[in-house]
Amino acid sequence: MPQVVQRPRLTVSAPQPDPTFERAAAGYAPAVSEHPVPEHAVCAADVDAAAVTIADDVVATRSSLSRTLSEITGAEVIIKFENEQFTGSFKDRGAANHLRSLNAEQRRAGVVAMSAGNHAQGVAYHAGRLGVPATIVMPTSAPFTKVTQRATAPR
Repeated sequence: MPQVVQRPRLTVSAPQPDPTFERAAAGYAPAVSEHPVPEHAVCAADVDAAAVTIADDVVATRSSLSRTLSEITGAEVIIKFENEQFTGSFKDRGAANHLRSLNAEQRRAGVVAMSAGNHAQGVAYHAGRLGVPATIVMPTSAPFTKVTQRATAPR
């Protein structure tokens, strides 16, 4: 019978926010504080809302225990397979969420994205799906595979 070895679970977490940093309920304006939250700070409620917003736009990717990395680190390491997204990257999530957040006027005006690869692909793909005009700017040093893959995005 194989020996069962219990390994500590590796937990990575951000420091707990000071309650004075919590966003005000109305309009996500920063709460009055000695140290106000930056305008574009992300809180757990934002992540939860984004997950609901993009649920139909992205793949619900699987997670799996990495025996090799767990053995190397002495901790339980779980890997999330974001390479299963259409463009092969987690960048699909942010692109879809931002495009879904645009109002009608912003959607008509379109978006511009600068990226050497994964972000450009995520924006191009989801903008095409959602009918949002998009201009993608890629540096001449961008990997050729990233440049040519943009052609697979819907128009």
